[in-house]
Amino acid sequence: MLIEDPRPSALSAQQRAVLTLSATGLTSAVVAVALRIPADDVRACLGSSIAALGAGSRLEAVLIALRRGLIQLPPDGAACGDCPIGRPGSMVFASST
Repeated sequence: MLIEDPRPSALSAQQRAVLTLSATGLTSAVVAVALRIPADDVRACLGSSIAALGAGSRLEAVLIALRRGLIQLPPDGAACGDCPIGRPGSMVFASST
C-alpha cells in the first residue's frame, strides 16, 4: 500500500523524462539510448527521484509521480514523443522473432 506524502515534490525535467519512459516499461539502458544520456545518469536520476518522492523502489516512484500528476503516460502506448524507441527499424526495437 502506498502512503502518499501530501507535500509536492519538485522533479527536474530529466527526472520526469526518465520516470515517464520507465513508466512505459523500458529498461534503464533503453531509456539512456532514448534520452541520449549515459546509463549511469539514468540510474542516478532514478535514485534521486526515488529519494525525492519518498519511494522505496522504481515502480513506487513511477506510481507516486503519476498520482501526483508529475508525469503522464505517453498517448497510445508510445515510448516517447519523437524518439525511435520501439519502432521497427530502430536499433532498440524489441522484436519477438
